[in-house]
Amino acid sequence: MHPPHYLWMPLGAAMSDIVIIVASSGMNLELTQKFVEQAKSQSLQTELIELENMDWPMYSSSREQNGIKPEEIDMVIAQLKQADNWLIVSPEYNGSIPPSLTNMVAWISRHDENFREYFTGKRVALATHSGGSGQNVIAAMKTQFTYLGSNVIDTELTASYSQPAQQEDIDSIIAALSQ
Repeated sequence: MHPPHYLWMPLGAAMSDIVIIVASSGMNLELTQKFVEQAKSQSLQTELIELENMDWPMYSSSREQNGIKPEEIDMVIAQLKQADNWLIVSPEYNGSIPPSLTNMVAWISRHDENFREYFTGKRVALATHSGGSGQNVIAAMKTQFTYLGSNVIDTELTASYSQPAQQEDIDSIIAALSQ
């Protein structure tokens, strides 16, 4: 049985060079596809985790105590563990991180006592396509992933309707993650 399309990795496939987590559809998914194309042109393997397509319950301690957890959580953790480089593409929601990304991090952080090992040492790049400047979501994600032990790289991308993503910025992020 193949995993759902938003977690797809061919059986027996080589480890991915970059796992891309996209926290919404629309313009952020379009931006993600540009990153995938650039990685492919550099012969880099990518895996895509589309959070908006996951039907994860909102994390709460009562759900956890009742043994309720997302079905895909073990698969997502396996994907994140096997890749040293992550790219997180997320819109800005009310000046911060969208619920889908916060919920994923909450479930992972409660998966077991050693949850920090899933984040520690991972090189993480951040990108956004937002209605505003996107600087707030970049700052919030940088704070969160640094706190969890990830190495957030300095190269980031902010795009909006008035300032579309530039190819050189996409190239720069892929290059930084492929080093």
